[in-house]
Amino acid sequence: MVLHLMRVFPTPAIQLQAQETDSAQMDKLTLEQAIEIALQNNKRVDVAQSEIAIEKAGRYGAITIPRTEFSYSRGEFNTPTVKDNMYGVSQRINFPTVYLSQLRLAKAKVKSKEELMTIVENELISDVKSAYLRNAFLLENERLLKRQDSVFSNLVKSSTLRYRTWESTKL
Repeated sequence: MVLHLMRVFPTPAIQLQAQETDSAQMDKLTLEQAIEIALQNNKRVDVAQSEIAIEKAGRYGAITIPRTEFSYSRGEFNTPTVKDNMYGVSQRINFPTVYLSQLRLAKAKVKSKEELMTIVENELISDVKSAYLRNAFLLENERLLKRQDSVFSNLVKSSTLRYRTWESTKL
C-alpha cells in the first residue's frame, strides 16, 4: 500500500524511494510494520547512526596534550675552550579546565548527533505515516468509486430495460 503511494505522491521535503514488493504482502502491511521497515532501510538513519559512532569514537581523542619536545645543541656553553652537548626535554601542559572543557565538548557533540538521529527518525516516521494514510484514503476512495460505478451501471441497465419495454420515456 505505502509503496504505490510513494511512487505517485513523493513528499515535497525529500524524494522517497520504495522497493518493489509483492502486492499481496503490501495489502497486509500495517502502519507499524511500514514504519519499522522504513527505519531499517532508510539511508539517512544509517548516516545518522554512523555519525554517532564517529563522534563516540572521537570522544576518547578529544583531550589533546601537546607533544613532548626534544632539543639538542652542541657548542661552547660553559667554557670557551670545551665543546658541550646540551639536551633538552619540554612538555607543555595546559590548565586542567582546558581538558575538562574538551571532554565536555566531545560529549556535547555526541548528544547533538543523537538528537539529530531522533529528528531524522521522527521526520521519517511522519513521512511514512503521511504516505500510509494517504494511500489508505486513496484505496478506500477507489473502492467507493468502483461501488458507485457498479450502482450506476445497474441503474443504466435498469433504465435501458424499462425504456425498451415502454415503461418509461427517454430522459
